[in-house]
Amino acid sequence: MVEQVLQLRQEQLVAAYASRQTEWQSRRYPFHYLPHLLGLSDAVAEQQRFSPTLYLRSGTNAIALHVDEMIGSNQEIVVKTIGPQLQRVAASRAPRYSARARSCSS
Repeated sequence: MVEQVLQLRQEQLVAAYASRQTEWQSRRYPFHYLPHLLGLSDAVAEQQRFSPTLYLRSGTNAIALHVDEMIGSNQEIVVKTIGPQLQRVAASRAPRYSARARSCSS
């Protein structure tokens, strides 16, 4: 679940990369860059005044995920089960990411 989307200042981003973690509401989150998690180890984050970071949680697991860009002004996310009819379709089980890790579709 997405807990929060924050725009980190450049100083905050540098500190998060240096310590490999960041803090939000007195909780520490391991900090990662999305393209690196997708296997694009040579990807370099763009230098921006503010950088979007997603704070994600699933049960006891949590992560802060730096992304290059949030596309669109609507930042609402709806999570819904796909239903028993679509669970048998193999393509519906794994999301697909673009090479630049800018979008995701299932």
